[in-house]
Amino acid sequence: MERVVDEVRSVNVLADVQFLAEPTCQRKIIVNLGCGYDPLPFVYLSATSSAVFVDVDYPDLIRHKTAIVRETSALSEVLGSQFGETSGEIRTEKYYAVGCDLSNLELFDKVLRDIEPDIDNTMILFISEVAITYMVLSSLSRS
Repeated sequence: MERVVDEVRSVNVLADVQFLAEPTCQRKIIVNLGCGYDPLPFVYLSATSSAVFVDVDYPDLIRHKTAIVRETSALSEVLGSQFGETSGEIRTEKYYAVGCDLSNLELFDKVLRDIEPDIDNTMILFISEVAITYMVLSSLSRS
């Protein structure tokens, strides 16, 4: 099982690297659905990535993650100045940690459009390692 997890992580990292390396004039956003406590954005942001990272998970988890980030200087220093905080979320120029139940697609669309109003002209890479595991089956079958 550990090998499978390592292979999945390797595929994700390869996709991330290819996405980030692709030349474009468009803004790039990496959205980590059901991010949990994944440190992925901090790894890339510490290497001065040109993309914007959006961590999305349930509001309670995001509030807890935000508290951890604020209390951990190694993480908070990577983010720089925080310009907007509401309901325990983080909103900086290159990183957003937002609480959103992914089964509420209208709210999720609004969250993304608040971050990037010109969403239709933006390159977006969605990462979802385990988000669907925690979703109610009926919300997965909607189109």
